[in-house]
Amino acid sequence: MAAFRRALADLPKPILAYCRTGTRSAILWSLAQENEMSLEEIISATGRAGYDVAPVLHAAIGSSGPSATSTGVKR
Repeated sequence: MAAFRRALADLPKPILAYCRTGTRSAILWSLAQENEMSLEEIISATGRAGYDVAPVLHAAIGSSGPSATSTGVKR
């Protein structure tokens, strides 16, 4: 994950992360934002893009604080 975070920070923008449906790319981006955004902000951002990553983030990041609740974003 550290290498992906560095790539996001260092590579020229925009960055294209490709997978057939976009779900894996959305999850990878979401996990890379763990120290940059609250869980609600990440879930909201991916929700606006059409992805519900809340279940994966809750499993991966866990309930590490008051921001670790779902915002109810749906696909």
